Amino acid sequence: MHHTVHIKPNGYNLVVNTDETVLTAALRQGYHFPHDCENGVCGTCKGRLLEGQVEYDETLLPGLTEDEREAGYALFCSAKPVSDLVIQIEGVVGPEQLPVKKLTYTVQKLEQLTSTIYRAILAPPADQQITYRAGQYIEILHRDTGPRPFSIANAPLGDNQTLEIHIRYQPDNPYTAEVLMEMQSTGQLRIKGPFGNCILQREPAYPIIFAAGGTGIAPLKAIIEQALAEGLQQPLYLYWGVRTIADFYLQDLVSRWAKYIPHFHFIPILSGKEKHSSWKGRTGWVHEAITQDHPHLEHFHIYASGPTEMVYATLHACKAHGLNRALMYSDAFDYPAS
Repeated sequence: MHHTVHIKPNGYNLVVNTDETVLTAALRQGYHFPHDCENGVCGTCKGRLLEGQVEYDETLLPGLTEDEREAGYALFCSAKPVSDLVIQIEGVVGPEQLPVKKLTYTVQKLEQLTSTIYRAILAPPADQQITYRAGQYIEILHRDTGPRPFSIANAPLGDNQTLEIHIRYQPDNPYTAEVLMEMQSTGQLRIKGPFGNCILQREPAYPIIFAAGGTGIAPLKAIIEQALAEGLQQPLYLYWGVRTIADFYLQDLVSRWAKYIPHFHFIPILSGKEKHSSWKGRTGWVHEAITQDHPHLEHFHIYASGPTEMVYATLHACKAHGLNRALMYSDAFDYPAS
């Protein structure tokens, strides 16, 4: 049994087990949470209880007056949720908050995977590197335009210090052409990062659904690599929607995962209107396929990456099938639905 705790103003979601305090759960899951004494005396962990109910084992809490309790405050070092909560407390820092650096990386490899999609492998300078979590992104600092985000497509495993990014060339988007030209001509990219809070959540150990649209597969590939490296045993489902068969540019990799990893399942979906006589797989939209296969989503995690409208369509469809909003993760939620 567990409860979810939504933390304002930064939007974090904690999973708190039965008979566990909010502070204990936060520290166990890698969060920096304001605290000092940890026994209800100092009040450092005091915050507002906006929704839900908590209970205390202690009858005496020197750090919380009766007036404060009636005004909706709680001591999170001692408070144990008896329902899902919404709380407000400043100074909480999530496990994704790593030092942001600006560095010049060398283009170790640039290969064309399809007529429009390129993969670049970037190597750090000799003396330092960007430290990141699987699922995060970097910004490319181009000399003529503002910074643009690109997801890191590989998990930070072992001694590998390179970054993998996927770039879709679009004729109507001069930025991607300029970035590709810069890599080819200079062999370097100035980047900044890491950013993003869509990282692997290990609790509760529910099945995980990955919803990808197009090159939105990139950060999900990194999270899946991390999950496999850590030996997560719950079912993993990758739903990947693209417009044309050629856009399944990681087909060989994910098919190998599905063949050799019993709890990994790959569901490719063709969403384009073109007719492909050779295509025998699923067609339509990613969110439709997910809810058809999993009509009850109360006990699932969902990670979504792709066009903003695709991510929000997935959110709305899955919430209608019981998904706990706190258990869906996407950097697209940093932007309003279009």
